[in-house]
Amino acid sequence: MKPTFLSIKNFDKFQHYKHRNPPWIKLYYDILDDDEFILLSIPSRHHYMTLLLIAGRKNNRIPHDAAYLKKVMRLDEEPDLTELIERGFLLASRKHAAGRLLATCNQNALSEAEAETEKSEIEAEAERVCVGDQGSPALMT
Repeated sequence: MKPTFLSIKNFDKFQHYKHRNPPWIKLYYDILDDDEFILLSIPSRHHYMTLLLIAGRKNNRIPHDAAYLKKVMRLDEEPDLTELIERGFLLASRKHAAGRLLATCNQNALSEAEAETEKSEIEAEAERVCVGDQGSPALMT
């Protein structure tokens, strides 16, 4: 069965806002020195950059539908994402990839220090929630 969704590996590295549909994403200069990225074909590099932006809008749950991707990526033909999937830049699954808890859309952007503090608090809370009364981890989806 064909995967239903695509997600960007390590997308949280590029995500600044903790709510859906951020106006921008982080992109570090070190990607230009990343040997794996450099080895990608030019079209795959372009597709990856475009998919980073789409992932921001879609909470890193990109529909794996060629016609949809052609439209939102503003392409003349359906994209070939095989190289990105095979090299691990894109992850394909039939259900939503496990991700971080996202805040509501009306939350303000935080400074990096505040974001790190919030991240630690959220992770601690998630750990408390995921451990049942018996001390056994709850199932995560």
